[in-house]
Amino acid sequence: MKLVSGVLATCTALFLAVAAEAATVPFTENFASDSGWLDATGSPGLDFVASGGQDFGGFVSTTINFEPFALGDQGPVLFRGPGSASGGAFAGDWITEGISELTAWVRHDSTVPLNFFARLASPFNFPGAIGVQFAPVIGIPGPAGWTQLSFAIDPSNPQFVSFEGQSFEAVFSNVGIVQLGVSVPEGLAGIDYDVLVELDTVGIAAATPEYEVPEADALFLLVLGLGLMALAHPRRRA
Repeated sequence: MKLVSGVLATCTALFLAVAAEAATVPFTENFASDSGWLDATGSPGLDFVASGGQDFGGFVSTTINFEPFALGDQGPVLFRGPGSASGGAFAGDWITEGISELTAWVRHDSTVPLNFFARLASPFNFPGAIGVQFAPVIGIPGPAGWTQLSFAIDPSNPQFVSFEGQSFEAVFSNVGIVQLGVSVPEGLAGIDYDVLVELDTVGIAAATPEYEVPEADALFLLVLGLGLMALAHPRRRA
């Protein structure tokens, strides 16, 4: 019994330690280096390119071959940002921290358009939220090929097609992994053809309020100013 209690205590401590992380908001990973992001296999196999990215700086790339995939299969994750990636900037409670949007820039050389998706998961890789970029990205080489993906972090966002049997709150209260991938395209499913996919400028941002309620001091000064204006221009008696 003591052994079981000790194991439970250790697991609880580890969970709390992971859950205690806080994301950096706002934050943009511009890949000045590879920043600890991983490839489709979960290994540090991404290619780092020092220039030519969306912001003219560095970016990362990988290749995917759809020969093992059939149409209708779940698309492969190509870029994995674990909790330690980007200095831990993406790991934390996105709800409490007010994170409202995830963005990323992508480029590819496929002969057919690709639909990208994002998967945001706990540090234990479950549960996860899968968000789909419905607009396909056309393969265009060069600077003109960079296309921004955008996912509003909102439970009503129709882009989130699955929370893997859990809830929005269960996922986004403890994000530890950021993943980006592509759906299996109809024109390439089962075909032996390498596609180059590139990633740059992954960012998270908090909502910006449309207006701010005046603080007490500012409100007092406003009222005082109106009062002085009224004294300076007294009403004329009829």
